Amino acid sequence: ENKQKRREEWAKLLKGKDLEQNIKTVKSALTALFFGAELSKPYFISKEVKKTITTAQLITLLEDEKFKYLVDEVVSLFNQLVKIHFKVRDDSKKKVVENDISIKKEFSRKEKKRAIAFIYQGIEVQILLALYKKYNHSIVLLIHDAIMSTDKLDPQELSETALEASGYNVSYEESKLV
Repeated sequence: ENKQKRREEWAKLLKGKDLEQNIKTVKSALTALFFGAELSKPYFISKEVKKTITTAQLITLLEDEKFKYLVDEVVSLFNQLVKIHFKVRDDSKKKVVENDISIKKEFSRKEKKRAIAFIYQGIEVQILLALYKKYNHSIVLLIHDAIMSTDKLDPQELSETALEASGYNVSYEESKLV
């Protein structure tokens, strides 16, 4: 499903401000979610998250079945990534995190969100390298969330390549640069 369309649907649920501002609010909340913000308990959100969304707005979004499902899925993914990638060294209060391209880095317990970003970056690189290997004849630019190509590429085929390389389902959409 188109992520922009989904954000717009959720933004329409929010009262007050104009639609564009509500879309930005939803996008900011989702970004915070993907980096470990606790959104499933709206009365206990952090000061940082309150800068992007109000408690009332979050309650409204959580009443939407699809938004609640996404929150639950991301929390589950976050917990799985922590379980898989975080290894405590005996001689340190820091944890050694190894991402999917075998780069290791130390993080303190308070840096869990930064560590998750590091893990996401490893997954993104793994996917981009697989896509480049398969389509190097036409890819002109790789960005963490986009591919620019001189040829028309099949989004479904890109998704299959990403899944084979990383084990993660990634959806691609085609759009033309203007």
